[in-house]
Amino acid sequence: MTGIVILDYNNAQDTINCIESVVKYTPGGTYKLFIVENGSSTDTCKVITEFINTKFTFSSKVISDNEIVEKLQFVTLLISASNSGYASGNNKALKYFDKDIDIDYIMILNNDIIFVEDIVTPLVEYSQKLPQCGLISPLLYKKDNKSIDYNCAHKDYVFPEIILNYLFCFTNPFGLVSKYNNQHNILINHPEYLEREYFDMEMPSGSCMLIEKTKFHTLGYFDENTFLYFEENILYKKSENEGLKSYMIPSLKCIHLGASTTGKSKTSSFLMKQHMKSQAYYLRQYCNSPILSLYVVVMSRLTLLKIFIKNLIVK
Repeated sequence: MTGIVILDYNNAQDTINCIESVVKYTPGGTYKLFIVENGSSTDTCKVITEFINTKFTFSSKVISDNEIVEKLQFVTLLISASNSGYASGNNKALKYFDKDIDIDYIMILNNDIIFVEDIVTPLVEYSQKLPQCGLISPLLYKKDNKSIDYNCAHKDYVFPEIILNYLFCFTNPFGLVSKYNNQHNILINHPEYLEREYFDMEMPSGSCMLIEKTKFHTLGYFDENTFLYFEENILYKKSENEGLKSYMIPSLKCIHLGASTTGKSKTSSFLMKQHMKSQAYYLRQYCNSPILSLYVVVMSRLTLLKIFIKNLIVK
């Protein structure tokens, strides 16, 4: 059985739509849902609670932080008192799945994902037969269900890309930065991979990925030292150290509506700060690059200062 984690922060409607699509296309008895309200408002929690209690009357449970539950219901809603970030928020659910003997596989699912077919069952089957399989994911499409979300299959960041992004304060003079940025998008550079049954890659999108529970446990789940961003990069490094590979199955697909949750959560400066902070931590702890990490810290402060001054001039 697969445990599916859906993390929500003040985006009840997307979460409800995501849940309903999972229930519509995934065979019953093959999965359990765990929704984490990660510090959401009282109104959001009320909407989600009413939806869960109405739709899953006899097979759901609402719990709070650190409540002891040995065996989960079909649907569990955890109302967490604070927003502890993406990594910590997902880990809250994973700790419960770790104790539930029914759960053999774990799927991490953004609340802005919409199922259009059953992907859980075939992903589990591929996971069982592909060599050294760690994380595995479907092909993600944009809202129109026609355009590919190319961020769903990518390589780790290259150092020139990081340096140029900060050097030019995240602008794109003469297309120089985008040239380096596109190097890690696998399907942009290798569209022929779409014709393959599967292919291995460094990092799937954290929006939708599945892994065997025992392997995820070995990886230590998510690193909670990041609040947001670079979770996939860290999992890639952890997987590489354990000899595990990440795969994509292009014939399986779902829709990724976009970064709606992050877009509503805080200002862009907040998100940029989190990106820079997580990137510096990743470079220092997982890439053994303290000098490049220091460069990111210094340049990030200069970039934020430039944004602050620009906003003052505009006002």
